[in-house]
Amino acid sequence: MMKRFLAALSIVSLVVFGSGCALLPKKNTSGDALIKLIEAERNLKKDVSLTLQTLSNTAETSEVEILLKNPSLQKIESVRAWVNFPPKIVEGKNIAFAENIVLAAPGEDTIDNENGIVKIGVSLDPQKNSASEISLGKITFSKKSSETVALSFFDARTDGHTFVLIEYNGDLRNILDTESLEPLMILGNTE
Repeated sequence: MMKRFLAALSIVSLVVFGSGCALLPKKNTSGDALIKLIEAERNLKKDVSLTLQTLSNTAETSEVEILLKNPSLQKIESVRAWVNFPPKIVEGKNIAFAENIVLAAPGEDTIDNENGIVKIGVSLDPQKNSASEISLGKITFSKKSSETVALSFFDARTDGHTFVLIEYNGDLRNILDTESLEPLMILGNTE
């Protein structure tokens, strides 16, 4: 019995800390039920990624789109995508959400120019949440200098500030492939 408990504990540690996908079992879960939950969690597809794409880039401004890539067409419930930017080089001016956004969470539709973070946390339209590519919206930046800028997703991990959630076995699960996240470089002077 103790061996089974330790094995389950080891697997839970792997799932929670190793895969980047939290496993939060219901209360009073037996050892067998916990092992079944862990096996189901391993079958969860984590092939969803977030990307930043330059739409326009002039000497004065840049417009960037946040795209969610969903190759296995999973039904996405919500997305939190915080984007880092260097506030001494660019200033966030505007967030324009895509039409498939149902609701932005309070405080998750803002630009923090002091700390260099665009905060986006949204629920998706259930009729449009399982496409292979989903636009979350566009961010407009104004440039303060001609330096090249790197934008990146902030704190992408299970309990962090960037994640993609689906409903799975009655709970919400993060299915973001954090290894696929790459920074976007914006050229400072295009003239």
